[in-house]
Amino acid sequence: MKNPSVAMAALLLLVSGCATWFLPKQPAVAVRKDQPIGVYAVLDETPVHSHVGTTVFNNFRRPYPGGWDLSGYAVRAEVARQIGAPVVDLRAEGMTGEQLQGLVDVQNQQWAVKPEKQALANRLRQPWNLTPWC
Repeated sequence: MKNPSVAMAALLLLVSGCATWFLPKQPAVAVRKDQPIGVYAVLDETPVHSHVGTTVFNNFRRPYPGGWDLSGYAVRAEVARQIGAPVVDLRAEGMTGEQLQGLVDVQNQQWAVKPEKQALANRLRQPWNLTPWC
């Protein structure tokens, strides 16, 4: 073959087609007004102003003092206002981001709770009747 780079590019294109990841369509979620929604806000307690200047000497980060409570009341209140359903703050209930991460996954081309996270899913269902979105 006169041009091995063309053959290599064609081979890479063919092989990369096999490396795709199937994700099913996200289900439509209808929220009833009486069904609670679990919220875990991953925000700092106070906002931080990050300024990028024209030189490295003008860059700075400045936290704003005060009781902003962004990860608590403000997020819950906005979700409740937008959707009109009661909100459960999962952080206040003792859940961590590490616990909730990877709760659902693709199994048999459908969204499902991971088997190793089934106990956590049951914990969400028991007192608040929360359904993992899958």
